[in-house]
Amino acid sequence: FGLWAAQNWDLVGQFNYVSPITAKFDWMTFSQPDCSSDLNETVPVYRMYHPGQTDHFYTTNYNEYNTIAPTYGYLKEGILGNIYDSSQAGTIPIYRMYHPGQTDHFYTTNYNEYNTIAPTYGYLKEGTLGNIYGNFQTGTVPLYRMYNPSQTDHFYTTNYYEYDTIAPTYGYIKEGILGYIQPDGLAKGDGLPQMPANATAMELNNVSVEVT
Repeated sequence: FGLWAAQNWDLVGQFNYVSPITAKFDWMTFSQPDCSSDLNETVPVYRMYHPGQTDHFYTTNYNEYNTIAPTYGYLKEGILGNIYDSSQAGTIPIYRMYHPGQTDHFYTTNYNEYNTIAPTYGYLKEGTLGNIYGNFQTGTVPLYRMYNPSQTDHFYTTNYYEYDTIAPTYGYIKEGILGYIQPDGLAKGDGLPQMPANATAMELNNVSVEVT
């Protein structure tokens, strides 16, 4: 007698035994389904801050994170969360810019904002940081965007308390949710009030930049 699953089993041999009973044994092996095509690797986003320049800087390049921090006065602030290195279903690119005169790193998911700000306000295009979800997905947390016009600093966090407190206290203007990312272990905002799960990424057509 025998019972086995009809899927992913392969016959690899047989053994027949005749006396005193007649029996037939089949050797079967189980083939693990190939799920590699469904496993999309994410990469960590490292967060840094330069107190002298009032600049928040985010990168997926560990060498950039590990070298810039001690060399150029940036303080390491750990991992913001995890994003996709390549485009996946439901994700949108997050574009990276830098203003050398204002020492401001700026990230947006709005291509028009990226394509207009770079040549008009002195920002240099630095390509894409990665890809994030435009809408809430199970296991993701909101990525909040803020801007301080007096310091010319764009600031991003997954911590709603940090977002809700820093904005009014230190001159940052709330600019909503940029998108949704996967937290690194426990999200910075775990246990804190979160924005509605069905909130969508904001398309920010108005440029929040003050250049002097």
